[in-house]
Parts: sequence; structure tokens; C-alpha cells
Amino acid sequence: MSPSDNAPMPEIVTEAIVVIDLVESTLTSNLFGWYAVGRHSLRDLRGLIGAVGAGGGGRCLKNAGDGCL
Repeated sequence: MSPSDNAPMPEIVTEAIVVIDLVESTLTSNLFGWYAVGRHSLRDLRGLIGAVGAGGGGRCLKNAGDGCL
């Protein structure tokens, strides 16, 4: 056995990048109203991202209008 065989294994780290965007959200908000549809959709999306992401250690790093990175 050589000295390199006794070396500790490096830690394996996995990462994932998820980009989420509501397609045609501006059009929908303009058509039906921000307070009627847009605001609620965005709030629901952010809540869902937080709930699902927290289970795997994920989080939203940046909000870009209706999207999340």
C-alpha cells in the first residue's frame, strides 16, 4: 500500500442551479390586473420555492421580477 492509498477521500459536494420564471406573467397581469392575479401568483410561487427548496437546503438567491434564481 502506498501513502496515497491512506489519504482521506475528498468531500463530494453537489450543487444545482434552478431558474424559475412565470411565462407571460406580465401579459397576464396587464390583462387581468396585478392585484387580481399577478401579486397572488408571485406570492404563491415564492412560497412554493421556499418550501420545496428548504427541504434540500436550497434558497432563492435573486428575484428578478417574476423569476427566481
